[in-house]
Amino acid sequence: MTTSTRKGGSASEQAAGAPVHLFFGDDEYVVTSRAREIINSLCPESEQALSLEIINGLSKNQDEAATAVSSCIDALNTVGLFGGGKTVWLRDANFFSTAVSGEKVKSSLSRLTDCIKRGLGDGTYLVISAGSVDKRSSFYKACNSKGMVYEHTLPQRTEEADASARERASEIFRVAGVKASPSAMEQFIQKTGADTRVIRQEAEKLIVYLGDRRELTPDDVMELVTSSRESPAWDLNEALGSRRFNDALKILRRLISQKEPPIKLIIGMENHFQLLVLLKVCQSRGWLKMEGSSRFRNAVWHAGEDMDRICAGFTRDPRKMHPYRVLKLLEQSQNFTVDELVAVQEETVRTHEMMVQLGIPQELLLEMLAIRICRPKQVEIKRPVKT
Repeated sequence: MTTSTRKGGSASEQAAGAPVHLFFGDDEYVVTSRAREIINSLCPESEQALSLEIINGLSKNQDEAATAVSSCIDALNTVGLFGGGKTVWLRDANFFSTAVSGEKVKSSLSRLTDCIKRGLGDGTYLVISAGSVDKRSSFYKACNSKGMVYEHTLPQRTEEADASARERASEIFRVAGVKASPSAMEQFIQKTGADTRVIRQEAEKLIVYLGDRRELTPDDVMELVTSSRESPAWDLNEALGSRRFNDALKILRRLISQKEPPIKLIIGMENHFQLLVLLKVCQSRGWLKMEGSSRFRNAVWHAGEDMDRICAGFTRDPRKMHPYRVLKLLEQSQNFTVDELVAVQEETVRTHEMMVQLGIPQELLLEMLAIRICRPKQVEIKRPVKT
């Protein structure tokens, strides 16, 4: 989500005339890039060597934060070289909420707030890029009153975040002349998540990889895109659901080496197989079907008695998930019978309890669980009846 505060006149006129520009939000890539755009409009690149002063606002403690704010105030009070204009960029500041606090920080921010309220000198501009900002603070109110405030935040609801990410990724591919099929796009978003920087980096990597080829396929995404989503166990759960033990073990060990908490991984497995059980049951009751040819299959929901009650018990209603995502999960569920899926779900819960209660290494318990999930289906051997 992007919002901005403007007070009359066109956006371009205000951008040109406002002395203070505050950019903030959790979409860090957009915050930084928009700040850079306004800086280039206020201070042409050819003049930035002499007229732009950048102050690092990323602080580990209150002493560093106070120093950064003091440096910003000093820069604003210093006339530009040769008497020309001056632009000050306080970049990546992390002390406008509660991340870095203390009396030194409060005192410094109070002085900066007073500086903004009094007004900056002619030709002097202040641009701030930050993460979280307390909208109740005097600092925020001063920026809102004297200048422009721009908020760039990612949607909190998964469906909205995915839709927004899909829109941004589609635009990147469109500009590059690459056509991404719906299935390839969904696979891409499931791997990247909603972070704009990750989306752009992975999209540009794919564009280079495609070369002269102009169509992106799900296989391209699987081959090249690194899972960066908030749930890094996406690839792990996909391998487990497909019963690919070697892949699952390799991914599991990589996640452990990257210090991913084992408890977080087991919770992800519990949720994943609980969802597979639900989809398998819905399919058995005719509420969910795979329709179309093998090449153009889709997951389609059909109305059914008690479906609302069953689906409502989940944090995220599976019927609101993207059809491609449902299709991939439904395909995974075909690797198990309903009884097997229920047994796997119970096994994940039991493993979770053992990880909490016993002194056995959690990594070992996860590997043993992966073996039990992926081992070949047991074939029932019927012995001949003696006559």
